[in-house]
Amino acid sequence: MFYLKLYGVHYASETFRYNKEYIGDAILILAHKMLKDGNPHSKEIIDAISGEFNGIDWCEYQNNLFNGQDYSKEISELKDIVYSGKKSKSIGSICSKFIKKRERVYEIGSIENKNIALYLGGSKNLLDRAKSKLVNRRAKYISFGMENRLAGQTILDKNPKFAYKKAGELMLEAFDSGVDILAIVNRDDYNYFKRVHNMAEKEVGREINLNLMKLDV
Repeated sequence: MFYLKLYGVHYASETFRYNKEYIGDAILILAHKMLKDGNPHSKEIIDAISGEFNGIDWCEYQNNLFNGQDYSKEISELKDIVYSGKKSKSIGSICSKFIKKRERVYEIGSIENKNIALYLGGSKNLLDRAKSKLVNRRAKYISFGMENRLAGQTILDKNPKFAYKKAGELMLEAFDSGVDILAIVNRDDYNYFKRVHNMAEKEVGREINLNLMKLDV
């Protein structure tokens, strides 16, 4: 049975770190297969996975299984199916524009002898190059556990509070690790963290006095 093969995927769902009631990535992958196979109950399937508090709006998929199959394509296709035809602006889009007007100004200056962590997002292959850039500028590289984690970028429009929480917890982990500056290798990720920094603080209930910089690699 197809679903039984997804046992590990279910328990490795990234969202379970934040929401224990989440439906699980495995259910969404199964729903994708059923819809692609032409199941006649497509409306019921979509309704079943679209619960406001535990459904697809909470899904920011990452492959957390060692050598496990990556289902990013299937999750992306499922989101396209579920959200197709919904053209109205979401709360996340409106909040996002509001926050953009309040972006912080980060004063970086010289990074020599400053404690700097890297945020790579999905660009794990750039780690060595990025570290070399920091070493060449005499910065002190600090590793932290979430440098490759998504931080709400893909769910901001559909579930803004969850996106702010993920971004806030990631920045807090870096800050609490003694980091002065979070160096971000991807331009879109850099713009995202700048945009949500203020709301992320509100969501986690703490100030996050962390500078952000774009690191060209």
